[in-house]
Amino acid sequence: MAVDTDVDPLDSVVVVVDPGDGTYVVSVIPYDDFGNFIGPGFADSVTVNTTGTLGPSSSVDDDLDGSYPHNLDGDQFALRYDPAVVSILSLEWALPIQKDCLGVEHDDGEGKLNIALACSSGHSGSPLELVSVTLKTDKNAKVDSFFLKIEDVLLGSGDAPPMTIPGVGESVCIGILEGICGDANGDGEVNILDVIIDLQLSGGGTPNESQRILADLNRDGKVNVLDAVITFQHIVGLAPINGCDVTDTQSIGTVVITK
Repeated sequence: MAVDTDVDPLDSVVVVVDPGDGTYVVSVIPYDDFGNFIGPGFADSVTVNTTGTLGPSSSVDDDLDGSYPHNLDGDQFALRYDPAVVSILSLEWALPIQKDCLGVEHDDGEGKLNIALACSSGHSGSPLELVSVTLKTDKNAKVDSFFLKIEDVLLGSGDAPPMTIPGVGESVCIGILEGICGDANGDGEVNILDVIIDLQLSGGGTPNESQRILADLNRDGKVNVLDAVITFQHIVGLAPINGCDVTDTQSIGTVVITK
């Protein structure tokens, strides 16, 4: 294996498989000398040379383009958070994971949620949803954003023996929006004025960032007559407004603190 200076041959993983049809499959997972996975995107950094009776195939699938052929059979990682700003309210495994996986979690209460799961069959997807974590913000927190970080990631395949699937952590900044669900005009109350704004936006208006979160009460990514109906029901006491949980269609990385 010939590599450039970014790849450490001693830390990298090379697996040769003989499928019995006269060919050999060579899998290369490159790591640098700090133990960090450095793919995908390093296909030009690795070449495979053969000697003796072996000969290279016409095309080599080096799996360095991000398309790994292994299904996920298990993983473990840690979610880091600021306990002075948020706390872990609940955790729910994704439906496909619930069918054939055993998952455990532990929140140390000091800013680290450890999560691990193992499955009886492989799972794949892009993206592959594993777990949903609900956070509760501290109303007294004097910040307008906070960071969440995924670290200590270890992914395993269902091969015999199991192989490590390359995975990396991630850090994301979450913005905090202060307001009341249903309060479209930002006056601190939910009343008929908010219904009027809902209907105006339903007619083709463009909601601002606050309205896009606080006025979308059915969580469909739009502010329209359906949200006006929910606000009506709340005003007269027929049904409460359940909350302003943010969906991907609205804003990735925004939570709401109710006044």
